Amino acid sequence: MATTDFTQAVVTTLINGADNLVGFQGDFTFDSTVVTFQATPVGGAGLTGTNWNVSANVLPGGGPIRTLRVSAFSNDFTPLSGSGTLFNLNMTRVSSSAGASTALNWDVSPNNFYFIDKNLESRPPNSTPGGSISIQGITVSGAITYCSNPSLNPVPSVTMSLTGSSSGSTLTDGSGNYTFTSLIPGGNYTITPSKASLPAGSIGVDTVDVIATQRHFLGVGAPLSGCRLTAADVNSVGGVDTVDVIAIQRFFLGLSTGIANAGKYQFNPTNRTYASIGSNQTGQNYSALIFGDVASGFVHRPGTPGGDEPNNEPDANEVPATVESVALPDITADQSRNNFIAPVTTSEIDAKNKLVGFQGDFTFDERVVGFEDQPVQKAGLTAGNWNVSGNLLDGSGPMRTLRVSAFSTDFAPLSGSGTLFELRMTKMSGVATHGTPFIWAPPPDNFIFIDADLNRQKPVRAASGSIITSARDK
Repeated sequence: MATTDFTQAVVTTLINGADNLVGFQGDFTFDSTVVTFQATPVGGAGLTGTNWNVSANVLPGGGPIRTLRVSAFSNDFTPLSGSGTLFNLNMTRVSSSAGASTALNWDVSPNNFYFIDKNLESRPPNSTPGGSISIQGITVSGAITYCSNPSLNPVPSVTMSLTGSSSGSTLTDGSGNYTFTSLIPGGNYTITPSKASLPAGSIGVDTVDVIATQRHFLGVGAPLSGCRLTAADVNSVGGVDTVDVIAIQRFFLGLSTGIANAGKYQFNPTNRTYASIGSNQTGQNYSALIFGDVASGFVHRPGTPGGDEPNNEPDANEVPATVESVALPDITADQSRNNFIAPVTTSEIDAKNKLVGFQGDFTFDERVVGFEDQPVQKAGLTAGNWNVSGNLLDGSGPMRTLRVSAFSTDFAPLSGSGTLFELRMTKMSGVATHGTPFIWAPPPDNFIFIDADLNRQKPVRAASGSIITSARDK
């Protein structure tokens, strides 16, 4: 039983009216730490529902095992006839411990249960099986879904924290579901979801989100709305603007500062509160978003194992390639110069394809070269109103990764061929003739272009490059 006051029936097998049973009585025991009886402990019902006096009293005693004495008779001497409910017990739950129970056992002679006929003879039934009452806990259950994604994919591994009359926590499963059981009936509770922020540079937030946010701020195309609009406002100040655009790009580049709330989860509602809970609560759902996760390629999406691992499957917004190649530089470093610039080049790009952004990771050997504080710069096709940024991702070396992110600040698309942008490198001192390849990363960190409709496309060929240092420094 989860409710405070409740009624339970005492039942009988078939009674023949010809037996002239016009009364009954009996004592039974119960554990008063689990249940007790209301001011009117019993009531006529079923076979005793009309013209019967059904009374009872809890006998004095020290407990916790107490005795209820029952006495009943027909007011007009109409005998019992039929089967089913004989009378009702009016009980009150005492224990708040889920699983607590008490046996209900008829007493032995002379206080056993028996019927009384019109001749005042006692007529015990053939059997008087006992019963029991168990205290059931309250259950609260629901699911977490990812509201930025129209598919409303589940969010696993969310910590659901319970506070109040009792405390605890549980994690949402792979389908985003959670359940709390055995809550104290009548208790007061609050359930609050939480999930650790994504580390900067995590898969699912990238230059596509940067461009989607920039496009909204500039009023290009359909504006963001709902959860996507909330996710774009990463600093939660004054709506979506260039500050949010830059913060999302910095998060993608793996930078841990200047990213506002990018990568953090937000849940709606923030929590749910239950006062004097008296029944099971189902469908207690929450929606989640991640600040900065604005456009398709969401963190939580179909085909992502458990919802938290990388998904290397083609994105639904990937379109066929329109660019033949993007090539990292092949160069020999001039031994007289420590700092040098090398172009990343592209084959012909047609403006009609509306390519307004690109991104990609490539690896290099840090024992041979390093990168300046500003590792990349706009040049050639991006020399105008473009933001071209890069960052060296955290790693122990010697093979390191440079991440590049770029977008058109006025949505003027790329057009032409040649230099796409430039790398700003530093030759490591004290290195004999030596070299390192530059190798584009495999999906999902491979080089891609992004068009004005937020579609992704790979070049037909992403060409590797290399650098050779020519002599030991003197």
